[in-house]
Amino acid sequence: NVLYSELVNEITTEPDYDAALAALK
Repeated sequence: NVLYSELVNEITTEPDYDAALAALK
């Protein structure tokens, strides 16, 4: 997903990776 990639690029931190996944679910 492009939106997912944008979130990861904005965060670029390991701990927030799980937070991003939780937000998408």
